Amino acid sequence: MPETYGGIAELKNPYPQQVEYVPLPQEGDLQRYGSQYLQQLEYLSVGNGDEVFRADRDGIYLGAGDFASAPFRVSTLGALFASSATLTGAVTATSGAFGGWLISSGDIIGNGTGIISTAASGQRVVINGISNRIDFYASDGNIAGQLRGLLADTFRYLQLTGATGFVIGSFGAGGSEILWAPNIKPNATADTVDIGTAGEEFRSMYLGTSLVFAFGGSIGYSHPTTSAYVPVFNLNGTSGIEITHSMHPSTDNAKALGTVDNRYSDLRSVLINGADVGFENEWYLTEGYKIGIREEGIALVDTEGTLRLFASDKGVYVPGGQVKNLDELPYVRTTIEQRKKMDKDYKKRNRGEGSGAVLSLPKVSSASIGGGTYKQEYLRKEGKK
Repeated sequence: MPETYGGIAELKNPYPQQVEYVPLPQEGDLQRYGSQYLQQLEYLSVGNGDEVFRADRDGIYLGAGDFASAPFRVSTLGALFASSATLTGAVTATSGAFGGWLISSGDIIGNGTGIISTAASGQRVVINGISNRIDFYASDGNIAGQLRGLLADTFRYLQLTGATGFVIGSFGAGGSEILWAPNIKPNATADTVDIGTAGEEFRSMYLGTSLVFAFGGSIGYSHPTTSAYVPVFNLNGTSGIEITHSMHPSTDNAKALGTVDNRYSDLRSVLINGADVGFENEWYLTEGYKIGIREEGIALVDTEGTLRLFASDKGVYVPGGQVKNLDELPYVRTTIEQRKKMDKDYKKRNRGEGSGAVLSLPKVSSASIGGGTYKQEYLRKEGKK
């Protein structure tokens, strides 16, 4: 017997073979096409079990006896669900989800664990949502570099990492600074790339130890004798340092040029305006007014401040008023280059490797009237302690 649903019989074909078509009877000339039998129709069904097509008040669906379980279904509002599909041609969508990725208002949003890759293997770029980074793969399939975002304390960093894992650089959003770990070099011919431009200069540059020039020389810091760092200009050019403007200390009468252990071998100047000129025996040349002499002139005082000689336009003053004959004073003839290398206190100085040569002092026994011969002897060779 046929099953009855809501007053309409569901006719099922128990046999798989074709069934002969029998037209519905007609009343007069009215073409109803069976409508008189469908007055209480609740659904249409073709097939049975899960191999069925149905249409009812929920919509149309295939593959299940109820709408909610069907692998393919379209609701009466036009909502389509299909467990799988192969589409060709253009697909237009303003929102939705594909493989866990949401599309909304021009955005594609993952769930935090998604991965986008330009290729399945070999050379490719992979956006990795799990580790919050972008991986760059070489043709051999190994990672050539990474760009990742990091969170350290309250600072967020953008970090670029090389193939071997070293950090090339990172940008801290909290501190607004770029941190570089290894060397930075231009990818171009030497001496062709600039840092900054005219009108777009960097305000300050902080260096740890030195600024080295490719064609020789450096500017940096060192501490040869103490833990305090001092500026060092090491320019290898033959012309030395060229200064185009006046150079002066930051504080008056508080800075020194050279130190006890690091002296200049020669100081050349058109004019030297200053205080006393001192010597290593602690005798000084000073101006007469500094020791209360009315006449204009130069005075020679010893380490105790005792006046030993005064020369002015009115004559030369010496103790006892007697000026000795210079022709009767024995001495040893030496050159300026030899005197530059003489240092009676050289053993007290700590200059380290690279120190200048030191010559012995002239022997008094070699002095003679008119100048004796200097016998040159090295107390220290060039570059030795």
